[in-house]
Amino acid sequence: GAFLRPPQARKPTSGRTTFQGADQWTPGNLRGKRWWFCCPRCWTRCAVLYSSRRRRCYGSRCRSELTSPHDRLLLKAIKIRKRLGQTTGGVIVPFPERTRSMHHRTYLRLRAECTDLEQRFFRGEADRMRKMGMQV
Repeated sequence: GAFLRPPQARKPTSGRTTFQGADQWTPGNLRGKRWWFCCPRCWTRCAVLYSSRRRRCYGSRCRSELTSPHDRLLLKAIKIRKRLGQTTGGVIVPFPERTRSMHHRTYLRLRAECTDLEQRFFRGEADRMRKMGMQV
């Protein structure tokens, strides 16, 4: 169970009051305590508060929730290329060579997955351009 501490204000080193509300703690896995904030709007326990509320009380969403499935294809392809050591160029530059420390089978699997993601992304872009009346 969680244990409550009475409501109080927190004053950081700057001297400004950043939060007023009750804090909770739970026993830690190794010793000690794990402190939690209580959202003053819904009284849900949370680790981070944004302007004295939890993110969900604001109706905010994570960046991954705001990214369209079509754009996630491109982001995933770029992530695979970064894993192989590519630092610039996105998906326009040639596919990077296999690193010496990577198994050949792993490289082939990643290359096939990245190629598939890029093809699906560019097919979607071409469809979107056709819908806008552009010739592809």
